[in-house]
Amino acid sequence: MGTNYYAHFDPCPHCGRPKTEEHIGKSSWGWTFSFHGTEEIRSWSDWKKILSHPTVKIVSDGDTVTPFVDFVALVERKRVSPHNHAREYPDEVSWLDDEGNSFQNREFS
Repeated sequence: MGTNYYAHFDPCPHCGRPKTEEHIGKSSWGWTFSFHGTEEIRSWSDWKKILSHPTVKIVSDGDTVTPFVDFVALVERKRVSPHNHAREYPDEVSWLDDEGNSFQNREFS
């Protein structure tokens, strides 16, 4: 069991609903943070650039908003977790970025 995180882009000033949403990844107990990657988003550094923008909200399951600094702390804290998806289950859509963070270019829950 874990918690999924999403980037909400350009929220409506009236209702707060995002124009678009992108799955950032998942935090699971005992595992490093598992990132969703794309052709454009290949690293934790790429995600930080996107998520630090003032109009982007980081939202977890249950619509809980997580401040950017708290999300960075979560990802960094989990870096020492014993398990890493891309290392333990390598395949053609998984990779490690330069910092050893796990990425997958597929939908996962």
